[in-house]
Amino acid sequence: MGLLESATAGSAGQLLGMTVWGQQFLGWRFSLATASRITHIGGHLRTDFAGTGLFAAIVKLSSPTSLPAFAPHLIAMSLDTLAHLLFVASSPSSQLLVPLSAPLALQPGTYGLIFGGADTAVEQNPYTPFGATGTGVMPTNNSDLPGSTYFFGDEIRWNALAPSKIRFAVKFEAIGAGDATAPAPPTGLRIS
Repeated sequence: MGLLESATAGSAGQLLGMTVWGQQFLGWRFSLATASRITHIGGHLRTDFAGTGLFAAIVKLSSPTSLPAFAPHLIAMSLDTLAHLLFVASSPSSQLLVPLSAPLALQPGTYGLIFGGADTAVEQNPYTPFGATGTGVMPTNNSDLPGSTYFFGDEIRWNALAPSKIRFAVKFEAIGAGDATAPAPPTGLRIS
């Protein structure tokens, strides 16, 4: 098993950081050199409003510097969204690693791990991607690792984000040549 992370873990128990909700998704790019199975995803998070929780999604990216090819509010409908799950973080913050209900097999390439939540400001038409009705915070007391690159999405577009001391993590295992379970094409897989 291996662990990819954007930053070394800062101390848990934090209250402040970058907001995660329906008008601000936070993302991190990671690359896989070999076919791998993703077994857990997580990071340093805190729940602001629990609701049904925040969402985590893994999306396909075209290069190590690219942004998702779809508008942020289309994340739940995009074929580039390979997996998602709902989770509730603690308050104050904790370092989470949440298991996927089934491992996600991915080919070598670049991917994004995105955290997001709800926008219930318009009562008649709330935005709750993947059924997430919560909001949260990603503390900025972690230490960015060399090469980590981040991005964020608002209602309309994705943008690059300067090094931010936020922590994302992906636990994986390489799929070896003798492994009987070949990686499946990721398109269309949904994990809840």
